[in-house]
Amino acid sequence: RQVVTGSMDRTAMLWQVAEEDPSVWLRLATLEGYTDGVTAVAFSPNGRQVVTGSEDKTAMLWQVAEEDPSVWRRLATLVGHTDQVQAVAFSPKGRQVVTGSMDRTAMLWQVAEEDPSVWR
Repeated sequence: RQVVTGSMDRTAMLWQVAEEDPSVWLRLATLEGYTDGVTAVAFSPNGRQVVTGSEDKTAMLWQVAEEDPSVWRRLATLVGHTDQVQAVAFSPKGRQVVTGSMDRTAMLWQVAEEDPSVWR
């Protein structure tokens, strides 16, 4: 079992919850690159991607490395909001992301069929 958390220290963290003792969490990875606090986080339906939202007006999409669950790489930075991103979610199939912002808008982002690293 894994958990993702966001923090005002400008990071998101991935944690592994111990099966034998759920009070024990092991940090797997720290996701960095934000210029302000991370306010929203969500796993994709398959658990291989994470989307984060930040007070810096961006959302970031991350993917776990196939060979090492402690290695996550940034796939995309979603730019378009004019105020803090306060909500993020994946569609049930994981091909779309929705972001909600203090700018009173929601944006729907779709992965490009020709290149999974491109979101628009």
